[in-house]
Amino acid sequence: MKNKRKLIPLLLSGIIVNICANANANASEQITNRDFIQASYEQTDYDEYLSLSGYSLLGSKKVTENIYITAEYISLSDDIDIFFDDLGVDQTEISLGAGYTYTFNEKTEIFVHLAIANIEVKSGEVLGDFFNEEPMETVKFKEDDTGYDLNIGAVYRFNESWEGSLILNHKDVIEGNTGIGGSILYHFSDWFAAGTTYLTYDDFDETNIHLRVSF
Repeated sequence: MKNKRKLIPLLLSGIIVNICANANANASEQITNRDFIQASYEQTDYDEYLSLSGYSLLGSKKVTENIYITAEYISLSDDIDIFFDDLGVDQTEISLGAGYTYTFNEKTEIFVHLAIANIEVKSGEVLGDFFNEEPMETVKFKEDDTGYDLNIGAVYRFNESWEGSLILNHKDVIEGNTGIGGSILYHFSDWFAAGTTYLTYDDFDETNIHLRVSF
């Protein structure tokens, strides 16, 4: 099963490369607005014992017809029950990136986005005494790493209100992970939209529900 999942990103990247190679060079109309601020509820599920949740803030700004820059902050946490106490886990991520878009046709846009990301994971609570319910040991853990976050994908505009995306993601921070997924976005107006994103990896799954204000 894992071997099949590893083949999916390779197949998707091959499809995207083939589309780019045969794209109409005259297509230039922007499919999705890259000037926006976005607030999200985030959840990362590792297993039945660890499910981090929290929020993220994302800003995107177009600097040329095809190039845009981004900045993102993510804060997630969870409490794991151990005996009579909780082991708190906190994860924060800060990233700065840049992307390139290419309009394939009047409804489809291809994009590549690369970000430098820093992730810090901390835990530091106490283990309870199983017999008298008193603290008996302090557990502390911290890991900090800087790496890159690469996204390759395509955006399809169904109509004026709906757009969807296919995403291939590779994170090389703390541990390397490759995931595949998609997103859907509904535009209530030219400046306000709401949507959701789901990505699945070998070790975890990510879910994002967001509100976006464009300018």
